[in-house]
Amino acid sequence: MSKPLVLYTAATPNGHKVSILLEELKAAYGNIDYDVEKINLSANIQKEPWFIAMNPNGRIPVLIDRSNTSAAHPNGFPVFESAAILLYLVQKYDKEGKFKFESGSDEESQMLQWIFFAHGGVGPMQGQSHHFRHYAPEDVPYGKKRVYLFDLV
Repeated sequence: MSKPLVLYTAATPNGHKVSILLEELKAAYGNIDYDVEKINLSANIQKEPWFIAMNPNGRIPVLIDRSNTSAAHPNGFPVFESAAILLYLVQKYDKEGKFKFESGSDEESQMLQWIFFAHGGVGPMQGQSHHFRHYAPEDVPYGKKRVYLFDLV
């Protein structure tokens, strides 16, 4: 029988974030259960039409909440982008507020600021750095120099 949640992911920082929160929710509440579908990024599985239907950006992770179905999403509600998945899981499954702050509080605002900073700033720059240092088909000194600061972090 299918578990209520399915996580499509790979062994990357974005994939790890969601896996960690799922495990924390499971430890805290005991009733969170999920399947994991490993995505082979080097085979470009995430660019195949079935995956693009879940995430038009063609990137991991994607979470499908099979317990949340509708006419528009008969197989479950899809959530993509690691920060959006983290917020979705906390809003929907953290019933006692163990992993979130009071809505509208300064603490919630600070949390959101850090999530958006990491998601929109640090994460993409680290991804670029990793690409230019390890996967670029040719040496691009400008690309390496531009993102050098994030190699120090």
